[in-house]
Amino acid sequence: MTLFLKRFVSFLLLCVLVYVVLIGIMVKANIQPPIHHNLPAANITGLMFRDLHLAQKTDLLFVGSSHSYRGFDTRVYDSLGWNSFNMGTSSQTPRHTLALLENWLDSIQPQLLVFEVHPATFSSQMDLVEANLNIMANEKWQPYFMNLLLMDIDLRMLNLAVAARIRNLMDWEEGMPFDTVMGTDRYILKGYVESTKKGYDPQHTYGKGWDIDSQQTKALQEIIRLAKIKGIEVMLMQLPVTGSLYATYNNPAGFDSLMNSLAPYQNLNGRMELVDTIHFYDSNHLNPAGAAIVNAVVAEIIGTRAKWKKDYKKGLRASALVGHVPALLSSNGSGQK
Repeated sequence: MTLFLKRFVSFLLLCVLVYVVLIGIMVKANIQPPIHHNLPAANITGLMFRDLHLAQKTDLLFVGSSHSYRGFDTRVYDSLGWNSFNMGTSSQTPRHTLALLENWLDSIQPQLLVFEVHPATFSSQMDLVEANLNIMANEKWQPYFMNLLLMDIDLRMLNLAVAARIRNLMDWEEGMPFDTVMGTDRYILKGYVESTKKGYDPQHTYGKGWDIDSQQTKALQEIIRLAKIKGIEVMLMQLPVTGSLYATYNNPAGFDSLMNSLAPYQNLNGRMELVDTIHFYDSNHLNPAGAAIVNAVVAEIIGTRAKWKKDYKKGLRASALVGHVPALLSSNGSGQK
C-alpha cells in the first residue's frame, strides 16, 4: 500500500510538472493556452494594467465594468487639474473591484473613488469567469489572483493563472508591442477607451430584470468600509445607456434605492439630452459624442461638491487656455432634465 501511494504521488507530481511545462512552452511560443481568451498583447485591458503599474497617487479613481472604461474620459478630468485613472475592466463586478482595490489602493491613494454601478454587475446570473479571465490574461501574476480563482472554479482560469505566473517569472511580456488601436477601439492613456463608431441602428430590446446577488452587495459594502478607513470619498454612479434599453429595465427605482442606501449615488439615465442613434455606438455604451456630454456633467457633479469646488473652478479657468472642457460645459453642462 505504501509503495502504491508513493507511485501515485510521484505520478501526480509528474503530471503537474508536464502540465506546467506545456503551458510554459505555449506561452513562450506565443500560442494560446486552452483559455479561449486573449493574452496581453491583444487586449486593451493589458494597456490599462501597464499604465496602472506606472501610476502615481491620483485624485480620481474610476472603477467598474466596460461602462466605466468606455464612459469616463480621463482627459477631461486631467484638464481640470485632477489627476485621474480609469481602472474599469470588462464585466467587472463589485467582487472583482474589491479584489483590485485591495491590491492597488495603497499605491494609488485616490481622494475620490467613483464607482460605476450597473444592475447587471450585481446580478446572480452574471458570468464571473469572463471578468476573471479578462483581468488575469492581461495582468502580471498578483496574489489577489487566488481570490479570483476561488470566485468560480474553472479550468480555463487555472490554465491562465499558471500562464500568468510563468510570464511573470520569466518576464516574457517585457518589451511586447502594445497597439493602442484595436479594431474600432482606441486606447487613451490611463484607462479610457474611445470607440471610433459614431452611432448605431437600434435593435429590438427585451425586458431586463436582475436578481441582486447578496455577495455583490456585501462586496460593495466592504469597498465603502475600506475606503472610509483610508479616508477616501466614495461616489456611486450609473452611467447612461440608450433610452430604448433603459425603458425595458424592470424596477430601476428599486436598484436606485439600494444604491442610495449605501453611499452618495447618481443615476444619470434621463438626466441629459442624449439621442440613441447619435450618442451611443451600441445599446449600452457611449460613443465620443455621448461621452463628451456625460463627462461634462460628471465633472460638474464632482466639482460642485464642497471638497472639490475650489479646485474645479481653478481648473476650469486654466483649461480655458486650450478650450477643451469649458466648451463642453457651456454647450452640454445644462443638459440635465
